Amino acid sequence: MDNLFSFDYAGRPFPEGFTRQPGNVEVWAHASGLTVTVESTVYPDTCAQEWTLWFENRGTADSALLTNVYPLDARAAFPDGCTVTTAKGTSCKIDDFALVTDVLEVGESKEYASCGSRAFIPFFNVGGVNSGATCALGWTGRWFVNVEAYAGGARVTGGMPSTGFFLRPGERVRTPQVLWLPWSGRRLDAHNALRRHLVGKMPKGADGQPQAPICFATWGGMKTATHKRLIEFIRKQGFRYDLYWIDAGRYGDDHETEEFQNFENEDWYFHVGNWRVNRKVHPHVVTVLADKRGTHGAPPVRWMVSDPTTKRQWVLREYAGDQGVNALQFRFIGAIDLTAVTTAYSDEWYNRIGISALFLD
Repeated sequence: MDNLFSFDYAGRPFPEGFTRQPGNVEVWAHASGLTVTVESTVYPDTCAQEWTLWFENRGTADSALLTNVYPLDARAAFPDGCTVTTAKGTSCKIDDFALVTDVLEVGESKEYASCGSRAFIPFFNVGGVNSGATCALGWTGRWFVNVEAYAGGARVTGGMPSTGFFLRPGERVRTPQVLWLPWSGRRLDAHNALRRHLVGKMPKGADGQPQAPICFATWGGMKTATHKRLIEFIRKQGFRYDLYWIDAGRYGDDHETEEFQNFENEDWYFHVGNWRVNRKVHPHVVTVLADKRGTHGAPPVRWMVSDPTTKRQWVLREYAGDQGVNALQFRFIGAIDLTAVTTAYSDEWYNRIGISALFLD
């Protein structure tokens, strides 16, 4: 995959020092034991391409330093000026998700940075009047996208900011996922092409058409008894919801809270990031929701939470013990077996609590 990503290893730009390995999967190997695997998918029907980089140290010593890791480093060619279109993220303000349009002159560059989708959404349309490319980053942490205009096009780089790390033997990490979708025609055609690509990846209904789940949304801070009454009401009425959606307010350390919160007494945001069930609100959630999940006519249960990146430490403390607590002082956690942590975390939600879907946005 040429000219779509870049990084420096031991002070030298990729691919210097790397050798392409034989096989269907794109793997590059360095004499030090570092390998780079490019997981890439091309969609011929939409001309879109998605990829993720995996760095792994297969050697017996610490790797050299990896710096300037840009999982997105691509060039879009268009002859008629450079316009960047994106949208603001959400900070609970009146202009949340407002359209952002920047026109760059030749030699001018602009950087867009955010944590999750707070400042900006990670979708960008970079191009001129009649051609360009749409790109996106799949990453819930901190990210950036930089657009540099030149005569006849633009260079687009993106990824995690200020990357500089090494890998110990056996460690393996990934970059943000990247979407790159070239377009021609009108800028409106570019947005429709992105829409078709995303809709095409949605689950399909019985008729083969894309279908999003129909949800019955509720406030998570309501007591278990209230949820039971609502689920029973849905069952008796024969409403055919796909999921029973339990929103914020049901998480955090065990504490008393108002069942129906408003702007004067709400406290849910103090516990964002600590997704363990508040047993003061739901003391018997494991048995109650597990029983209801299989009830005829009742929709499966879905937890929904919104994570602005803070307080994720509880996952490590809860499931990785002292090792997880010690690793919290590092921005890059390489010493933790996150597979085991994720497995334990998933078991808590899907098996013990009995939910059918978990959504962390």
